[in-house]
Amino acid sequence: MKSLRILTVIAMIVSSCYRLCPKWVQFSTSIQVIVEDSLGNNLLVDTVEGSIDPDKIRLYDVYKGALRMRYYQNLDNPYGVAYIDDPGRERIAFSPSIGTREEYVTTYIDWGNGDRDTVVCYVWRNGECNNPIIVKKVWFNGVLMYPDSAITGLHRAFRVVK
Repeated sequence: MKSLRILTVIAMIVSSCYRLCPKWVQFSTSIQVIVEDSLGNNLLVDTVEGSIDPDKIRLYDVYKGALRMRYYQNLDNPYGVAYIDDPGRERIAFSPSIGTREEYVTTYIDWGNGDRDTVVCYVWRNGECNNPIIVKKVWFNGVLMYPDSAITGLHRAFRVVK
Protein backbone atom coordinates (compact mmCIF):
# COMPACT_ATOMS: atom_id res chain seq x y z
CA MET A 1 0.00 0.00 0.00
CA LYS A 2 2.86 2.33 0.85
CA SER A 3 4.53 1.62 -2.51
CA LEU A 4 1.23 2.40 -4.30
CA ARG A 5 1.12 5.82 -2.61
CA ILE A 6 4.73 6.49 -3.56
CA LEU A 7 4.04 5.51 -7.19
CA THR A 8 0.94 7.74 -7.24
CA VAL A 9 2.92 10.71 -5.92
CA ILE A 10 5.70 10.09 -8.46
CA ALA A 11 3.13 9.82 -11.28
CA MET A 12 1.52 13.12 -10.21
CA ILE A 13 4.91 14.87 -10.11
CA VAL A 14 5.93 13.52 -13.52
CA SER A 15 2.59 14.33 -15.12
CA SER A 16 2.63 17.88 -13.74
CA CYS A 17 6.11 18.43 -15.20
CA TYR A 18 5.29 16.96 -18.58
CA ARG A 19 2.95 19.09 -20.63
CA LEU A 20 1.53 18.01 -23.94
CA CYS A 21 1.24 20.81 -26.46
CA PRO A 22 -2.15 21.16 -28.12
CA LYS A 23 -2.37 20.40 -31.82
CA TRP A 24 -3.85 23.85 -32.45
CA VAL A 25 -2.37 27.26 -31.82
CA GLN A 26 -4.34 30.44 -31.23
CA PHE A 27 -3.09 33.33 -33.38
CA SER A 28 -3.86 37.01 -32.95
CA THR A 29 -1.43 38.63 -35.34
CA SER A 30 -3.38 40.53 -38.02
CA ILE A 31 -2.49 44.20 -38.51
CA GLN A 32 -4.79 46.63 -40.30
CA VAL A 33 -3.55 49.83 -41.96
CA ILE A 34 -5.53 52.75 -43.36
CA VAL A 35 -3.37 54.76 -45.76
CA GLU A 36 -4.20 58.46 -46.21
CA ASP A 37 -2.72 61.48 -47.93
CA SER A 38 -2.02 64.71 -46.04
CA LEU A 39 -5.60 65.88 -46.70
CA GLY A 40 -7.12 62.79 -45.08
CA ASN A 41 -8.13 61.09 -48.34
CA ASN A 42 -7.95 57.30 -48.22
CA LEU A 43 -5.28 56.26 -50.74
CA LEU A 44 -6.71 52.75 -50.97
CA VAL A 45 -9.76 54.13 -52.83
CA ASP A 46 -9.08 54.07 -56.57
CA THR A 47 -10.90 57.37 -57.25
CA VAL A 48 -8.44 59.33 -55.07
CA GLU A 49 -5.55 61.03 -56.86
CA GLY A 50 -2.28 59.20 -56.12
CA SER A 51 -4.15 56.10 -54.96
CA ILE A 52 -2.39 52.85 -54.11
CA ASP A 53 -3.52 49.68 -55.86
CA PRO A 54 -3.88 47.04 -53.10
CA ASP A 55 -3.19 44.30 -55.67
CA LYS A 56 0.32 45.69 -56.21
CA ILE A 57 1.31 45.79 -52.52
CA ARG A 58 4.03 43.28 -51.65
CA LEU A 59 5.41 42.14 -48.31
CA TYR A 60 9.03 41.20 -47.72
CA ASP A 61 10.43 39.26 -44.78
CA VAL A 62 14.01 38.75 -43.70
CA TYR A 63 14.92 35.10 -44.18
CA LYS A 64 18.45 33.87 -43.51
CA GLY A 65 19.77 37.41 -43.76
CA ALA A 66 18.11 38.21 -47.10
CA LEU A 67 14.82 39.82 -48.10
CA ARG A 68 12.27 37.37 -49.41
CA MET A 69 9.00 38.42 -51.01
CA ARG A 70 5.97 36.66 -49.60
CA TYR A 71 4.13 34.54 -52.08
CA TYR A 72 1.74 31.68 -51.30
CA GLN A 73 0.45 30.40 -54.62
CA ASN A 74 -2.54 28.49 -53.25
CA LEU A 75 -4.01 31.17 -50.97
CA ASP A 76 -6.78 33.67 -51.71
CA ASN A 77 -4.29 36.45 -51.01
CA PRO A 78 -1.08 34.98 -52.43
CA TYR A 79 1.02 38.02 -51.50
CA GLY A 80 -0.19 38.00 -47.90
CA VAL A 81 -2.15 41.27 -48.14
CA ALA A 82 -5.93 41.42 -47.79
CA TYR A 83 -7.90 44.45 -48.98
CA ILE A 84 -10.84 45.28 -46.70
CA ASP A 85 -13.49 47.21 -48.61
CA ASP A 86 -15.26 48.86 -45.69
CA PRO A 87 -16.71 52.12 -47.10
CA GLY A 88 -15.11 55.06 -45.33
CA ARG A 89 -12.49 52.82 -43.70
CA GLU A 90 -10.94 50.93 -46.61
CA ARG A 91 -7.74 49.30 -45.40
CA ILE A 92 -5.28 46.49 -45.84
CA ALA A 93 -4.63 43.65 -43.42
CA PHE A 94 -1.59 41.42 -43.08
CA SER A 95 0.29 39.46 -40.47
CA PRO A 96 3.98 39.47 -39.67
CA SER A 97 5.97 36.35 -40.44
CA ILE A 98 5.80 34.31 -37.23
CA GLY A 99 7.72 31.27 -38.44
CA THR A 100 10.69 32.12 -36.27
CA ARG A 101 10.82 32.36 -32.49
CA GLU A 102 11.99 35.96 -32.63
CA GLU A 103 10.23 38.44 -30.35
CA TYR A 104 10.63 41.31 -32.81
CA VAL A 105 9.68 40.57 -36.40
CA THR A 106 10.34 42.96 -39.28
CA THR A 107 8.16 43.15 -42.39
CA TYR A 108 8.79 45.50 -45.30
CA ILE A 109 5.81 46.84 -47.24
CA ASP A 110 6.34 47.76 -50.87
CA TRP A 111 3.34 49.85 -51.87
CA GLY A 112 3.78 49.00 -55.56
CA ASN A 113 4.76 52.55 -56.50
CA GLY A 114 8.44 52.57 -55.49
CA ASP A 115 7.68 53.46 -51.87
CA ARG A 116 8.71 51.05 -49.12
CA ASP A 117 8.06 51.15 -45.36
CA THR A 118 9.15 49.09 -42.36
CA VAL A 119 6.82 47.44 -39.87
CA VAL A 120 8.28 45.92 -36.70
CA CYS A 121 6.06 43.82 -34.45
CA TYR A 122 6.58 42.61 -30.91
CA VAL A 123 5.28 39.04 -31.03
CA TRP A 124 4.41 37.49 -27.67
CA ARG A 125 4.39 33.71 -27.38
CA ASN A 126 3.17 31.92 -24.30
CA GLY A 127 5.42 29.18 -22.99
CA GLU A 128 6.99 26.16 -24.63
CA CYS A 129 4.04 25.49 -26.87
CA ASN A 130 3.87 29.07 -28.21
CA ASN A 131 0.17 29.14 -27.51
CA PRO A 132 -1.21 31.75 -28.01
CA ILE A 133 0.86 33.90 -30.40
CA ILE A 134 -0.13 37.57 -30.14
CA VAL A 135 1.17 40.78 -31.71
CA LYS A 136 1.30 43.16 -28.73
CA LYS A 137 3.04 46.21 -30.30
CA VAL A 138 3.56 47.54 -33.82
CA TRP A 139 6.02 50.18 -35.03
CA PHE A 140 5.67 51.80 -38.45
CA ASN A 141 8.96 53.33 -39.65
CA GLY A 142 10.17 53.45 -36.07
CA VAL A 143 7.04 55.10 -34.61
CA LEU A 144 4.97 53.05 -32.14
CA MET A 145 1.52 52.87 -33.75
CA TYR A 146 -0.17 50.08 -31.85
CA PRO A 147 -1.45 50.31 -29.22
CA ASP A 148 -0.62 54.04 -28.91
CA SER A 149 -2.36 55.23 -32.11
CA ALA A 150 -4.89 52.45 -32.53
CA ILE A 151 -8.15 53.21 -34.32
CA THR A 152 -11.09 52.71 -31.99
CA GLY A 153 -13.48 50.00 -33.15
CA LEU A 154 -10.96 48.19 -35.35
CA HIS A 155 -8.74 45.41 -34.13
CA ARG A 156 -5.01 46.27 -34.18
CA ALA A 157 -5.48 49.04 -36.75
CA PHE A 158 -3.84 52.41 -37.31
CA ARG A 159 -3.54 55.20 -39.90
CA VAL A 160 -0.45 56.20 -41.84
CA VAL A 161 0.03 59.28 -44.00
CA LYS A 162 1.81 58.87 -47.35
